[in-house]
Amino acid sequence: MTTRSKWAYRRDERFDYGNPQKPNLPSQTHSLHVGYTWGNDKLNFDSHHASPAGCYLGALVWYGFLFEESPVSLRFTPPGISNEFANQLRKTAWKTVKKERKGSK
Repeated sequence: MTTRSKWAYRRDERFDYGNPQKPNLPSQTHSLHVGYTWGNDKLNFDSHHASPAGCYLGALVWYGFLFEESPVSLRFTPPGISNEFANQLRKTAWKTVKKERKGSK
């Protein structure tokens, strides 16, 4: 049996993707992409652009890289992102920066 991180995005199994009803959207908790949106009475999926959480993660990585400082102690949390998830994103960003630095030496 495999276990998945509590922070992983999980497809909303309760949403009827085959017959979506406007304006309902599937749960996109912990998604780093824009994901599902409605446009022209059609359910659209955008996996190429970052959600607010994805933008925040990217900014945290840049912060750690440019300032050579951990973003873990930062307290700003963008609207719509839980404090708990924001804390996880800060940790993930710093872990990524440290790993990249170690690999480039």
